[in-house]
Amino acid sequence: MGLISRRKEKAADPANGTSYIGAVVLGLNDALVELTGALAGFTMALPNCRLILLAGFTTGVAATLSMAAAEFLSQQTDKGTNSYVAAFYTGFAYLITVSLLLLPFALLETPILALAMCLGIAACIIMVFTWCISRICHTSFAKNFTQMLLLSFSVAFIAFFISWGAKLFWGINV
Repeated sequence: MGLISRRKEKAADPANGTSYIGAVVLGLNDALVELTGALAGFTMALPNCRLILLAGFTTGVAATLSMAAAEFLSQQTDKGTNSYVAAFYTGFAYLITVSLLLLPFALLETPILALAMCLGIAACIIMVFTWCISRICHTSFAKNFTQMLLLSFSVAFIAFFISWGAKLFWGINV
């Protein structure tokens, strides 16, 4: 058995408390990608932070419940993992991430500034989480951080410009 195989086994070993890392990664990563994209789109489409906060909160709660349910169903086939615990970890990670990303829209009045702060918070979450995972799983911090950051921010920028185009196309002025 190779070194990489042993590291992967160790990272998923229930005895060392890391068997639910995948559930946390799923919740955190999906929240970062999905909600930063949604908030970028809402920032383009909606005129103030309170409306963006409401839309983001509604989206975040629905997505949290959806991801927890999906993780539960996914883990039903995996006999080594408790489906309820995995669903809890996914949902909890998602909800915490949603709360942190929405914070600037609750505190600030300028949507673009709130979005910039939201993206800064997303970058910090990605950095801390990637650092922790790189230490636990013995993987490359720089590679994983860059990949996760580019993925999350690309989705946010694409959603922002798609929302801008849709707003122009449909002639919507809120």
